[in-house]
Amino acid sequence: MNGAAVADRMEPQPRGGQRSRTDELKAWLTAPASVVPLRVWIVTRLMFAVLTYFGVILFNSVLHGAHPSFTHSFLSAWHNPISHGGWDTNWYLQIAERGYHWKNPAGTTPAAFFPLYPLLIHVGTAVTHHSSLLIALLISNLSFLAALGYLYRLTVWELGKQTAARVVLYIAIFPTALFFFAGYSESLFLVLTVACFYHMRRRQWLLAGFFGGLASATRVTGVLLFVPYVYEYGRACNFRPREMLRGFGVPGALLIPLGLAGFMLYLQRAVGDPIAFSHGQEAWQKILTLKLWAGFAETVRQVVSVQPPASFYEA
Repeated sequence: MNGAAVADRMEPQPRGGQRSRTDELKAWLTAPASVVPLRVWIVTRLMFAVLTYFGVILFNSVLHGAHPSFTHSFLSAWHNPISHGGWDTNWYLQIAERGYHWKNPAGTTPAAFFPLYPLLIHVGTAVTHHSSLLIALLISNLSFLAALGYLYRLTVWELGKQTAARVVLYIAIFPTALFFFAGYSESLFLVLTVACFYHMRRRQWLLAGFFGGLASATRVTGVLLFVPYVYEYGRACNFRPREMLRGFGVPGALLIPLGLAGFMLYLQRAVGDPIAFSHGQEAWQKILTLKLWAGFAETVRQVVSVQPPASFYEA
């Protein structure tokens, strides 16, 4: 036995694989799948913070008084956690604090807003004892970071690293990405939806169903994840019924509508109307119609309109 071999045997070895776990963590933190989304996230959060500040300065004098939009609320979060008004952020904050057993004098109802986001705000506020607005912003922005991470990994899986880097950049700087920065449920819904697709493609059916169920508890459209799930699962099983009935694919599929079903059961007990979320949307001129062109025409009208209600600041 040579001296080098003896030295190797005498050198103390790490206990319990401690070095390997540290190395794995370091490799994970320095991998492109972590670095690229984090870099994009940091730059765009700073960008939107600056836009928020100058948005208040530029538009506050144009509109009547201090608007209860998320921009105004963001700057006054430390002094006034809730700005009274009817904007979505404030709806989520009031649901987090008061639940669903109330209605505005104007007839608008909190049942129009799905429960997962305000529930997370409520839990975060109870645990940290910070303002509900601060917790709402943290949840939105951390959810967006997680969404970028999942989206990068999913796109690498499908299209490669270069395309993945562009995808996370473009979604983060797109003009309406402003709402991923605000106290809205968009970021949460995005991460849950992308996570559902990611685990579908990895054939991790229970995880895909779990995230799909959470998505349907965040937005009613989350229940539509059931369709691509069934297709992906059928494709993985070569569309053979007997094979599809084995394993965790069917239980995973049944998890997806549970979020919506749970909210409907809650609304039945709370307000006596299991589809109060649909009826509540009518106050915001959102109705179900078979005239598919009507929604597109109204969208175009809102985009070309220069009326103050469609302004960037009031969003």
